[in-house]
Amino acid sequence: MKLFENLSPIEYLEKYCRVSNRRFTLYKRIFDKHKDFDLTLVVEILPDTLVDVYMDTIDKRLINQAIRVLDLPINTKITFAQFRGIAAFSERYFFNLSPQSICANSRLNKDVLELLDFSCLEWKLIGVKISSQLRDILKIL
Repeated sequence: MKLFENLSPIEYLEKYCRVSNRRFTLYKRIFDKHKDFDLTLVVEILPDTLVDVYMDTIDKRLINQAIRVLDLPINTKITFAQFRGIAAFSERYFFNLSPQSICANSRLNKDVLELLDFSCLEWKLIGVKISSQLRDILKIL
């Protein structure tokens, strides 16, 4: 847990967020569609990119809300590894907004490893000095 003390939210998502092969393929296809010549995304087009991930089924206002939680600097250039984490985080964020309507879909429920990793989170974070943004993201996950 002490490793988290020096991580920003985007670094955490980049290094520790894992996705299924199916999600990886989807995120890669969308990222490649929007990337620039540096093989990155500028943060300004991140909302439009996530709208593509959700095929226009999530309101852009909610997407911007999820992005604000990450506290990304305006001039951020996002790599694919970071985008993959952001997209996966946004799915969990939206899942937490309305679990009653989504819980019926077992593919979206947390698996056992996820449940164990994040169980007793408050206790695990006692004495760990991490940013409030990263703490909020861990609670959402």
